[in-house]
Amino acid sequence: MSRGPRMRAAALIAAGAAAAAVAGPTLAAPPADARGLLERLAGQIAALPADEPMPIDRALERYADRSGIELRVEQDDEAGALERKRPLGLSDAEWRAFLAAWKTGAIAIESENGGAGLTFLDLDQDGHRDLIVDQYVGGTGLYSYVSTLRNDPATGYADRGASFSINGRGGDQALYWLRIDGRSYAAYRDGVYGRDTLTLQRAMSPAPPAGATVPALVLRYRYRHRVLPAGAEARGDDAEQAALDADADFAAAADRALAEVRLNRDGSQRLPAAEARCPAPPGTPAEDDVWPWHGAGHYSFDFAATARVRTPRACYAATVIAFRSSYLKSYAGCCMLWVQTRPGDAVAERPLDTQRWRENLAIEQVDAGGGE
Repeated sequence: MSRGPRMRAAALIAAGAAAAAVAGPTLAAPPADARGLLERLAGQIAALPADEPMPIDRALERYADRSGIELRVEQDDEAGALERKRPLGLSDAEWRAFLAAWKTGAIAIESENGGAGLTFLDLDQDGHRDLIVDQYVGGTGLYSYVSTLRNDPATGYADRGASFSINGRGGDQALYWLRIDGRSYAAYRDGVYGRDTLTLQRAMSPAPPAGATVPALVLRYRYRHRVLPAGAEARGDDAEQAALDADADFAAAADRALAEVRLNRDGSQRLPAAEARCPAPPGTPAEDDVWPWHGAGHYSFDFAATARVRTPRACYAATVIAFRSSYLKSYAGCCMLWVQTRPGDAVAERPLDTQRWRENLAIEQVDAGGGE
């Protein structure tokens, strides 16, 4: 629509200014065998079909640690109420240690929805179940925060482990608790358009020093976008949308143009080249004669690629918008198309059907602060 996407983005920017202050994962030092384990995972991913939609999830399924004991708690739970919630399988000593930590406030719940999910799981293989605290802290980024506490029989539960934040709208992230060769690991996936980065760590290891790098499994993807008919929400009285819908040649021309898009290793666009652009309409002020024609973006999506689409009617700037969402279940609906016939806010929209397939995977050293 002509101004809908920009106005929605501006409103979200104003509402979400505080979200950028929330940190990413606090990584523990990678285990000594991290590179070897990542190489093993890389081999298992390479054996999957190239068009497997969720290759990391598929490869990690076999290692998922399902031995944890789960408990839901609320911020206003008192010790007496918690005593009646004791989950099956937890030992007397583990339960007493948990209640003691709850009474003293060593386990802090600050969730937006008032509660948290706890998982009792031995993370350091000392025979005592440690604690994973998963709570939704909200904000416009829809954040969840995951922390770990070590269960020391001498001192009880203490916050000595790694912590993670999952950015629900503004990131594409996931956390996996794994058991590989009898040892517990936390795997953290950080995704952007065109790339997934997976790091591996022991939850109770000390954090790496400032400026350190860690090994990571990096998957890069290629995409095929196909333009779909305008959705029912498109306004028929919107001039830009109506003009686009009237151009019967647009979908086929856009499919061909998007098929030529290629990305560099860092995710920037390599093809089409920047000079392959539409001419600015007559009368466009010099300061507005920039390519691509879209304006500023927003933390909840990426400008993934821009292509020139020519039909007998017009020359269009077609920009692929890739939404950032940790709750995305299918990459077929990851993206949409913004279409413009001139610089500025006048934007028409088209939905996209997207297929992605693995183009490359490698073990690389990445910044210990989070995989980007």
